[in-house]
Amino acid sequence: MEDFSGVNDIRVELSFDKPIRAFLDLKISPLYDDRANFLGRLIVWRDITPLKNTQTELQEQVIRDPLTGLYNRRYLNEILTRELARATRENYPISLALIDIDDFKHVNDAYGHPAGDSVLQRFAKQLLNQTRVEDTVYRYGGEEFLVLLPNCAGANAMKIVEKWRSSFQRTNISYKIGITGITISCGIAEFPTDGGTGEELIATADQFLYHAKATGKNRVVARANR
Repeated sequence: MEDFSGVNDIRVELSFDKPIRAFLDLKISPLYDDRANFLGRLIVWRDITPLKNTQTELQEQVIRDPLTGLYNRRYLNEILTRELARATRENYPISLALIDIDDFKHVNDAYGHPAGDSVLQRFAKQLLNQTRVEDTVYRYGGEEFLVLLPNCAGANAMKIVEKWRSSFQRTNISYKIGITGITISCGIAEFPTDGGTGEELIATADQFLYHAKATGKNRVVARANR
């Protein structure tokens, strides 16, 4: 803990990790008599842990998708700019995977929205389990997901995302639409090869995703195999 013995006038927020995470608001003010003689210090502190916890929860609600718990599109804009700047400084590639669940409308129509929500939640959990600590996963739209893979070249990203595609198909084999289980289509863009900004990367990944959809679905498409 900091030593405030020599401080006359200050207001500071203190945090403690042990025995539990806690926050204190500390205010130290000087006291004088009517002749301006220094009498001492008034020390006031209050526990603001509940307030800090509430602030953290509210911040999480702003950046999280309520159904899947993944980061949302709003947070993506902030992180993408930061990650690209870091990749530029440290000279490494970033891959961006844009993923869409094929024929998702049919899932909702055939089995109801609770079943559709379950598919979204299970896929979100799969992505969290199959990504690295440094990767970030987002719910980009209704049935669209986006994953940022820092320091990962497009060729490696292709192998990784192909595993996601295969795993998702196996996991959802119990849901049947005609003779086909639920599948995903993916488009992968690599920084800086496929774009120098976040907008350019997403646009390129979206083009490759469209190509995957147009050529049979249940595919992973990048520049190398387009």
